[in-house]
Amino acid sequence: MKNIVWLHIHSVKIIDTFPLNRKTMELAIKLWNGEITPDDLPPIKVFLDDNGTHQIKDGRSRYTALRLCGFDKIKCRVSKPIHIKIKNKI
Repeated sequence: MKNIVWLHIHSVKIIDTFPLNRKTMELAIKLWNGEITPDDLPPIKVFLDDNGTHQIKDGRSRYTALRLCGFDKIKCRVSKPIHIKIKNKI
């Protein structure tokens, strides 16, 4: 089950580094100049981990651009993580 919700941007955690590439900077400039709004962007994909923290699966560039521009809410599609059980065969 997937829900689209608006989350506080600081409650979403990114696992690796923030991408500061050309795509991210162009998106940040468009947001800053008002050419697009956060509503125009597709939701980032996050999952709720075992600690209750939202972790990003897809959408790091959008997340970083919104943080650079100072927005406090981000549109997210929340899903549950898939746990894969591996059986040991001896």
